[in-house]
Amino acid sequence: MKRAAFIIFLALPVMLLSSFSITDPNAVCVNDILFNLDPYIRIKIGENLYQELQFTTSITETSDGYEINFTNQQMDLMISIIPVSSFQSQCRQVQITAFYKQDLMIRDIALNLDFTQAGLIQYLKGPGAIHSGNGEKNKNLYPYTDKVIEYKGTDSSFWLAGSNYAGCEGIEAIIDNSIKLYDHTLHLARLYSPPNFGDKVIDQMPVAENQMQNWSFLIFETKPLIMSINR
Repeated sequence: MKRAAFIIFLALPVMLLSSFSITDPNAVCVNDILFNLDPYIRIKIGENLYQELQFTTSITETSDGYEINFTNQQMDLMISIIPVSSFQSQCRQVQITAFYKQDLMIRDIALNLDFTQAGLIQYLKGPGAIHSGNGEKNKNLYPYTDKVIEYKGTDSSFWLAGSNYAGCEGIEAIIDNSIKLYDHTLHLARLYSPPNFGDKVIDQMPVAENQMQNWSFLIFETKPLIMSINR
């Protein structure tokens, strides 16, 4: 009697070549996709008056990553980018710390990815769109959603996650190329006090002098395990 031979092939993930670099002052390259990492911060300076803060930028390459410092007279934004080995995919954690030098009323805080070839970047938002590669399945990445997005270039991609993974903290939303740390549109409320009931909008975040605040998200150079959680 002849014995039947069975060969089992194990399907292993294909690890594509990945790359990550930053050049002065804040030009980032992930898998040959280029963008500037720019802060967008607006503060309230009076009734219906707002100001966008401007920063000076410095970058330091450390033994295991990068540090970018955005400096202003009213506040500093410090960004640390370090590799993470706890995932099967090539990954870096972006840790953000805001240091407020005076009392402020924050209207918006965001990090923008200003792509060099913006018209060639496709946004795949949410697990459904990423798994299918179909932009028609894009979802809004707001609170209580699975905040993961694929930035797809002509020949490569990278992935950014703001929730569902260890190392993600405080990211409110991802709107295309903007990582929202505080977005006033998500905090809209009205102050009901006489004599003009409801005439004042209170959607700012008050912060105090010497206060610090932290956020973090992940950048994946190779495709991670993307989860969809039924809430």
